[in-house]
Amino acid sequence: VNAVARLKDVDLDVISSLTYEKELGKGSFKTVYLVSSDADRQHRKTYALAVERLRGKRDSREALQGIEVALKIAQKLSDRNENRMFEQVYAWWVQPSAPNDFERGQSVVKTAEKLSQRIPSSFLGSIWLLSLKPVYDMDLKKFAQATPILYPVGDTNAFPPSPIVAGIPLTNEGALKLTRDLCHIGAIMQQIGLVHRDIKPKNIMLSEGHPVIIDFGFAGFVSSLDKKRLCIVEPGYVKGELDYVLGSDVAKFQGCQEGDQYAMAKTIFNVLFGPALAEEFSGRKTITESDALEQNQAFWDLLSKEETFQKCRFLLSESTYTTLVSVVRGLAFPNSNLSFASAERLLNEVMDNTEKS
Repeated sequence: VNAVARLKDVDLDVISSLTYEKELGKGSFKTVYLVSSDADRQHRKTYALAVERLRGKRDSREALQGIEVALKIAQKLSDRNENRMFEQVYAWWVQPSAPNDFERGQSVVKTAEKLSQRIPSSFLGSIWLLSLKPVYDMDLKKFAQATPILYPVGDTNAFPPSPIVAGIPLTNEGALKLTRDLCHIGAIMQQIGLVHRDIKPKNIMLSEGHPVIIDFGFAGFVSSLDKKRLCIVEPGYVKGELDYVLGSDVAKFQGCQEGDQYAMAKTIFNVLFGPALAEEFSGRKTITESDALEQNQAFWDLLSKEETFQKCRFLLSESTYTTLVSVVRGLAFPNSNLSFASAERLLNEVMDNTEKS
């Protein structure tokens, strides 16, 4: 076994003892499993294991970038609570062949497999990247699907079938706290110079009622924090999800803080006020400037209509509704003065006043 990451409390004994428990999710080239290890004789530990098939330089570059960004975030953030709001990578390695086929209780790593942290500059066929991460409750997309009933704003006496989902109460306080925490994540990203470029409900997990942003394959740090705007430019590459990108970013092959704010606004809107989210296209999809601009305008037009916000999956009072709508609109509309940090301050003030009253 060569140069496998020894991060946090995970070492080679843990990796070699990993066994499958169940499949958590599957995409075109990545599958996530619940795995466990008995390396600690005191108690069995569980992890999420992402198994990603890399088919070329582009796949390799983005996969490795996602890991490097996650590790760099952990280095930049000294506050433990803030660190937990970003995906953590306990260990990662590359192997030339696929891991053992899934079967509950089956060992993940083949005994004779050569594990390395070196991704070859060129290769034929595929290689596999495996990364060990914390186990989360669900993503925001599944949260929206698990709470399909929308209640009229002002009807705070309704009885949801499940009043608490993934640790989040479907109340005024639950909606405010979730939105505040998402804005706090955005504020931290801008503070450390990180542009995510792929914010969407599926890339925000929930852990004991707290959001955690994941998937940094498109993300990057800007070279200087002195600039008024945080932007990453990659000529020839358009990154993100069509429904969550700005047409202006697509046109310039860039990802900027305004794009992250727009994507977060749409994520918050879909989780609070939108219908249960449908399945998304899995895999690469061409994004054009015209298609992105059309999506942008449709969303801005939707936000301009008061009837758009008349129902919510949380039981909202009129005052909380007003606050949340102003945050969504402020983050989504271009040329708005509302930043992640100012939105967070606003939500904190409202939450403080709510507690006092």
